[in-house]
Amino acid sequence: MTGYLIIDTSTRYGAVGLWDGGIERLNAWRSHNNHTAELMPAVDALLQADAILPGELMGIVVAIGPGGFSALRTGLGVAKGLAVGGSLPLVGVSSLEASAYTYRNAAARICALLPAGRQTVAWSTYASRGDSWRVLNEERVSSCEEFLALQEGQTLFCGEGAGDLETQLLDRLGESALFTDTTPLSRLVGAAEI
Repeated sequence: MTGYLIIDTSTRYGAVGLWDGGIERLNAWRSHNNHTAELMPAVDALLQADAILPGELMGIVVAIGPGGFSALRTGLGVAKGLAVGGSLPLVGVSSLEASAYTYRNAAARICALLPAGRQTVAWSTYASRGDSWRVLNEERVSSCEEFLALQEGQTLFCGEGAGDLETQLLDRLGESALFTDTTPLSRLVGAAEI
């Protein structure tokens, strides 16, 4: 058996990776609204690069959102099909929590956010102290205005929506608003560890 297949189609970026104690290989792309046509060729290329058959995997980890309905459906459908076909365990991971967990050692309070359309964001806040990891608020979708009004204290903002609201968050929180490198696929590193 060899590692876990990671699938993420929850945002405008798609990614598949192999994880075996760390990311061994990663194929990532910016989707042009077509995860359906892009995902299986990416999975196939990833597995062929290491001559791995799906049944040789230890399991599959898939991002379960929040995210676009069609994009999530594609990732979940492929993950489920491969898991059932290969009798493999399947684990779903929150896209927001995986984004935040990547930065667990960088700040005590971390807020992950993703654009949800029509001036709304999907978001959740987490706390990291030493080896302790806590969800401070459950995932929710709020208007940008409501989201901004609820933010206080020093917070590290991450996820694809952080850059969209950076100016407004800096206006509200000043130097207490911290931002990560906006590389969207960095959440995959933490995803398999949650």
